[in-house]
Amino acid sequence: MRLRQDLERARLLCELIRKREKMKRELVAVTKEWWEMAHRPLARLLHSILDEISAKDTQSIFMDPVDEEEVPDYRSVVHNPMDISTMRANINAFTYSSVHDLFLHFKLMIDNCLLYNSKDTVSLSPPSLLSHNNASVTMYVCVLRCSTAQRFVSKNKADSSSAKQRE
Repeated sequence: MRLRQDLERARLLCELIRKREKMKRELVAVTKEWWEMAHRPLARLLHSILDEISAKDTQSIFMDPVDEEEVPDYRSVVHNPMDISTMRANINAFTYSSVHDLFLHFKLMIDNCLLYNSKDTVSLSPPSLLSHNNASVTMYVCVLRCSTAQRFVSKNKADSSSAKQRE
């Protein structure tokens, strides 16, 4: 009987520890998100735009750089390759100073695809790949959705710099 009670107490204690650890993980995630919003608002905004674009690329065609072993002549045709993972790395390295910079790399990625692939390439059929117009529309919709946030970021930077000057 005593052993059974001890085992039940141990089980309840383990359950409490699991719940506490889950709450800690959630708190860390919320704190990280808050910190990013407060200290890196542009990067956070660009990541959200890139996440929406990535969701449209259902076949993961643009996710990683073109493999030069699979396509040896790619660099002879495309001189400035671009892909989503490179754009994500650029965001993390604070290379972009605006949403427009991200858009230029996005447009470069689509232009490279259209440059290298011929019109009759199977992978360029509309159901399997974002067409040039569709991709531009996707990016513009993401930018328009986030334009209010971009203005908010710019306004907050201006407000904080003017507040520092007043001090």
